[in-house]
Amino acid sequence: MPASRRDFLETCAAAGLVLGFRWPGAPAMDDPTDFSPNAYLSIAPDGAVTLWATRLEMGQGVRTVLPMILAEELGADWKKVRVEQAAPGGRFRGIRLHTGGSSSVVGSWRALRQAGASAREMLVVAAAQSWGVPPGSCRAERGLVRHPATGRSVPFGRLAARAARLAVPASPRLKSREEFTLLGRPMKRVDGPAIVTGAARHGLDVKLPGMLYATIERCPTLSGRLVRFDASAALRVSGVRAVHPVTAGIHPGVAVLADDTWSALQGRAALEVEWATGAASSFDSERFLAGLPAALDRHRYPVRQEGDAPGALARSARRLTATYTFPFQAHAPLEPQNCTARVDRDRVEVWVPTQTDVRSLQQVTKVTGVPPERIVLHPMLVGGGFGRRLFADYVAEAAQLAKEVGRPVQLLWTREDDMRHGYFQPATVERFEAGLTADGRLTGLVHHSSTSDLTIYDIHDGRNIWTDPPKPARAENSYAADQSPWGAFDTPYRFPALLVDCVDVTSPVPTGPWRAVEYPSTVFGRESFLDELAHAMGMDPVALRLSLLPGQGPGSPDARLRAALEAVRERSGWHTRSEE
Repeated sequence: MPASRRDFLETCAAAGLVLGFRWPGAPAMDDPTDFSPNAYLSIAPDGAVTLWATRLEMGQGVRTVLPMILAEELGADWKKVRVEQAAPGGRFRGIRLHTGGSSSVVGSWRALRQAGASAREMLVVAAAQSWGVPPGSCRAERGLVRHPATGRSVPFGRLAARAARLAVPASPRLKSREEFTLLGRPMKRVDGPAIVTGAARHGLDVKLPGMLYATIERCPTLSGRLVRFDASAALRVSGVRAVHPVTAGIHPGVAVLADDTWSALQGRAALEVEWATGAASSFDSERFLAGLPAALDRHRYPVRQEGDAPGALARSARRLTATYTFPFQAHAPLEPQNCTARVDRDRVEVWVPTQTDVRSLQQVTKVTGVPPERIVLHPMLVGGGFGRRLFADYVAEAAQLAKEVGRPVQLLWTREDDMRHGYFQPATVERFEAGLTADGRLTGLVHHSSTSDLTIYDIHDGRNIWTDPPKPARAENSYAADQSPWGAFDTPYRFPALLVDCVDVTSPVPTGPWRAVEYPSTVFGRESFLDELAHAMGMDPVALRLSLLPGQGPGSPDARLRAALEAVRERSGWHTRSEE
């Protein structure tokens, strides 16, 4: 079965606070994190405030916005804050840094606010105690605790030791939106200058003593296997040091390791490899795409039903039908997959652009046998993720090679590797039918959708999607229970009658979540069909959409969508353009 909404939208554990402190001349604490069970904020006696970003950065700005949430509630001076990227283990042991489901802010919002607010209240109480005034008469702002009645103020750093002795508030007061001074305002990215000047470190910037560079020739067909390879010509290429089979990734392959990337690529081109075909080796994507519309006539699982849409269409004066086919999509991030690994007998280090600390650690443990607590993962700045880096096949490949050669290895996927041998957004098809009355009013809509298992979940769990027995038949109500396919089940529009169902069209192609998972195909089809409906009804396309949105209270999803449509209509001069 494909991953459920709950599986995919993984969120982190509750966030909290650490106030690390050491007064000059005072004995150092063996482990400052023992002060508190929380780990997201540190204030030093010299006034330095360090905030940690607890999601992995891939261009979405989490290294700025998540610390902003902490700084807002804390009352820190943003100009004096240092932002660090959290890494698994150490102070973040037990905290998942997994970054997916577009949930970095929404999944961290309240917990990070509570962390900052707890620290603020502790600092305020510490200052109030030292002044002998009620805490309610003090406030924290711009890195200081102030007592407006007397004009006194004290920097956070000077309060760190006293605050560290206080109990962490269980339910601190969160600021109202009217009190915000950072959130909701334009803010330059903290890592922007490093990115534009080239100082930011990506995965391929890692350089280690004795490191080899690796590239892999992978099986050219689905479900194929390696029979044999001749490495003699590759080993004659200057700089090539070793050739090894690789079994840890999605497809079997043969790796060439060299002193530099160019030599590794030249050695790879010189390889002689014999592959055996498998059950899915004859798969043809063009034939598969051509057959998708017919697949909608197979058994369809119920997804959503409101009223009698088929009956409404049968009684309609006019019917419209349209079919939209959505092809396989490669993730194609700007930065291809790469990972650097160093494997010792009882310790592993990996430097990797990833969206998932969890699966990266799992895959390294699987390949090396080293437990997660002895694996150091260095999250690198990610040059695009889009769901591709929610899985760690390339991490496993690098770890396997580093273990076998006994030297650090930097593995690089070429752009061609990325487009041919990764996993893909599934190819799907959407068919819509609608009925109109004689005077052009909508009577009902039927949406036949298709969906596919995201088989990368199987692959990462060790199941061979090509040779293992088929999975058990899914329950008849399984899609409806999981509110899937996304975009088909959760349409925001209210039709006079609606029927949504779907067909499973899982293919042998390794598939996984692409940006927004199922929404690209379902929403593209739905919105395209609404345009066709508007044309047939002689109605403005924006007006049609607004007429299908129910009136709900302020702040509801439908109200926000309505406001967005109205804003776009107004600011784009839509009426003026449509009249020209």
